[in-house]
Amino acid sequence: MKKTTYSQGDHKLTSLSPEILLNFINPIFFETGTNTGLGVSCAVDSGFKKVYSIDIEERYYEMALLTFQDKELYDGVKFNFFLGDSGVVMPEILSNIDEKITFWLDGHEFYKIPLINELESIKNHKIKDHTILIDDVRMLTRPEWNNIGLESIINKIKEINERYEISFVDSINGNNDILVAKINEQ
Repeated sequence: MKKTTYSQGDHKLTSLSPEILLNFINPIFFETGTNTGLGVSCAVDSGFKKVYSIDIEERYYEMALLTFQDKELYDGVKFNFFLGDSGVVMPEILSNIDEKITFWLDGHEFYKIPLINELESIKNHKIKDHTILIDDVRMLTRPEWNNIGLESIINKIKEINERYEISFVDSINGNNDILVAKINEQ
């Protein structure tokens, strides 16, 4: 087994935690930005039995395959890892899913932010009431994130379903740094 070396972009911490995720359980957890697998671990710790994760970097994809291959440690969990640009490969992956999803959208690099394309993929999916969590809200107005802006993200979410209610959760990176889009059933 090769030893993992961490670069500056490697996550040793994640904004996601089981305490946050337990409030948003659906049959499937779907993450963009696998990185070192901390989001996948949170999903497993929260009780998800079906996990999908995409990363654009081959080393993170391979790391996830190695880390989560021990079926005895992860009894009953079905892992699905994908290599590629989430903004490009998400539509095909979603076309094979017929269950409600909790999305953790955290796939990004500086100046390459697939968030709008990811939301478009969710918009084009047949199910219109998934739970969507978006990390790094504090970054949405920064130049290295192409000044996407919070308002444009909320508008894109409302295109998926106008009934989405938007709220925010604190993370280790700051107050209100995780956007939550959820439809409250009444």
